Amino acid sequence: MARTRLLRRRPVLVAACVAIAGFVAALLPHAPARAQSDAAIAPIAAKRIVIAAAASTLAPLDEAIRQFRTAGALAAPPSPQIVPLYGSSGALARQIIQGGPAQVFISADGRWMDAVAKAGYVAPDTRRVFVANALVLAAPSDSRLRVTLEPGVDLAKAIGDGRLATADPAHAPLGRYAQSALERLGAWKGVEARLLRLADAAQARVIVERGAAAAGILYASDVAGNSRLRTVAAFPPGTYPPPVYEIAVVGLPEPAADQRAARAFADWLTGAAAQAIFKRHGFLTAAEAR
Repeated sequence: MARTRLLRRRPVLVAACVAIAGFVAALLPHAPARAQSDAAIAPIAAKRIVIAAAASTLAPLDEAIRQFRTAGALAAPPSPQIVPLYGSSGALARQIIQGGPAQVFISADGRWMDAVAKAGYVAPDTRRVFVANALVLAAPSDSRLRVTLEPGVDLAKAIGDGRLATADPAHAPLGRYAQSALERLGAWKGVEARLLRLADAAQARVIVERGAAAAGILYASDVAGNSRLRTVAAFPPGTYPPPVYEIAVVGLPEPAADQRAARAFADWLTGAAAQAIFKRHGFLTAAEAR
């Protein structure tokens, strides 16, 4: 049934590609969709691989795509484009379910991957753990903020007249993790009215980098190697669900070349070379996440 549904939506997906890509680019001005023109996949004659990816993976995934393109092991013309579309996992999942173009989905929350799978858009035997993350309270590098994250912490008092930035809990996993942690520490009610609810993790990071918020609840990977941010404190384990990212091949089962190319790229992303890139950017590898 899922295959029939996907095949019937083929015309809708093809017609919608340009419009939806433009929409996502407008929605995410900090990370417009970019076409990578010479990815190393052929002799599979796919035209392009669209990757719908959680915004928090932007820096390492861009680097991984560049490395994949130049690796040379699979290179042979014609090479497909690799097109990353970044956003909150919830927004991307809804786009896929509604017929948006994507061959690979990277979600920062297994619940959104569940939604895509339930709708019949996950290719069998391709869903797996990808990387993992942790939650921190971060501030601009020149901030003097000091906070101990423990039960009863008065975070509102600590940030003074400033705002607290994070992603919107309604559709971004980072926001859901942040709300869970604050509730467990008894700090949610005190800061709820002071919360800047951004569209995704990348936008929350930028707001804190620019000093537009006194602090932000971000992923540890957002702060790792980032000279504009510093970690004020890490949220204690057990105060929020472990941020385990998943990857799967999604979308149409046809043409077969596109499916094989997507599988090849997803396999490479879960291999040692790509996992090392994500590790360097502050993520836990798939092996460490299990």
